[in-house]
Amino acid sequence: MNMPVDIQTDVAILKRDIDRMSELFDKIDITIEKLSDVSISLNRMIAVQETRLVQQEDTTRRIFTIIEEHRKQTEDRYDALNTRLNRIRDEVKDDMLAVTNKMADKIDKLTTWITHIDRWKFSIVGGALVIGFLISRLPIIENLTTKL
Repeated sequence: MNMPVDIQTDVAILKRDIDRMSELFDKIDITIEKLSDVSISLNRMIAVQETRLVQQEDTTRRIFTIIEEHRKQTEDRYDALNTRLNRIRDEVKDDMLAVTNKMADKIDKLTTWITHIDRWKFSIVGGALVIGFLISRLPIIENLTTKL
């Protein structure tokens, strides 16, 4: 008879173990469902992050394109300004050279004119001295000066 009591005890222990395992399996099922929900949420978050990353890369490319366009425009403006400044510098240099040449011509003409006037002045003064000397040697002038 010992046998049937032992079997009943074993069966009761097995039933209790099965009930515990059933509870454990229920908990495992709930855990699997929660992990599945977390996995779905993570997949959604990854998809959103990938979308944001693609948008950010697109924005970065557009910003780089804008910066590159601005750099090219600035470089073109710099080149145009540099060309304009070089042209203006050359024009001013040419104008200054022309003015310098005109001034040199005027100075040469004035120097020639002054030399001509000096010669004429000295000729007049020399001629006046000669005329004065000759007049002083005339007998009429000597008579007039001696009578005084």
